[in-house]
Amino acid sequence: MFYRILRTETITTEKAKTLAMAFAQEIGKIIPIEKVYLIGSAAGWSHMQEGSDIDLVVKGMSPGAWGQIAALLSGKRTHLIDLRRYEECSEHLREKIDKKGLVLCEGGIYG
Repeated sequence: MFYRILRTETITTEKAKTLAMAFAQEIGKIIPIEKVYLIGSAAGWSHMQEGSDIDLVVKGMSPGAWGQIAALLSGKRTHLIDLRRYEECSEHLREKIDKKGLVLCEGGIYG
């Protein structure tokens, strides 16, 4: 399951990282989590293109926290955000996240 926010403009990799960090910090302030990862093209896994989104994976987030996250992100309708629970990702994707994902938030410490 993932939560999607609409995008209205094309963004650069650096801007995507900045926005992702801001979202991760906001998530970390309202719900208990282990980590927030940035993955995909915004994390440098491939080139960002027109229509690229920002892929965030949250580790340690309870399934019931989706409502809080949806409320937080619903006011931010300028970019496409794919938000996934780490625990619901395939084993293959979890391995890739562990190796290549950029940790944006860990244990309440950002960066």
